[in-house]
Amino acid sequence: MIQIYEEFCKAARNIPDVANDCFAPCTNTQEAVPCNPGCIPCKPQKKETTMYVDNDKHIESSKINYLSQRVSGIWYIKHAELMRQFGLVDDEAPSSAQEIVDRITSGKYVLKADTKDKKNYDPIRYIRWRDPAVKEDQDGLDAAMKLLDKARQDTIDTVAIDTPINALAAVKALEA
Repeated sequence: MIQIYEEFCKAARNIPDVANDCFAPCTNTQEAVPCNPGCIPCKPQKKETTMYVDNDKHIESSKINYLSQRVSGIWYIKHAELMRQFGLVDDEAPSSAQEIVDRITSGKYVLKADTKDKKNYDPIRYIRWRDPAVKEDQDGLDAAMKLLDKARQDTIDTVAIDTPINALAAVKALEA
């Protein structure tokens, strides 16, 4: 290899444009030698970097993302359950005329005071389809949500910092 470099440099000295740039093509960075005493040796080539991350880091990141998304999904389900439990979600609206009659005769509706006497072509839209025996408890929901939010934050912290096995256990505990 060194012989090839020396031969190139000898030939390069005779070419005016290349005389000052007397580097041989640098294919072997271990044995790079300057062509003549005035030249600087070839610099070692840098390792090629790719746009992809280290595979182990990618796997770890995907586990954290998956468990974080599960925590969010569980939180939304629990939030909806709490809203229903504390009477802040109405029942499904009736889908047929017979269901409307049945609900009204059984008393499973509530009329708001401000829309009770309002004239409209569609007065049924002012009916809240809910059991009046179930009272709305916003304070109870707020207290339960504080507990749920703390449990969610503790689970997210475990997912972000602890091992995947412990993180999965924390997610399952939140889900239970």
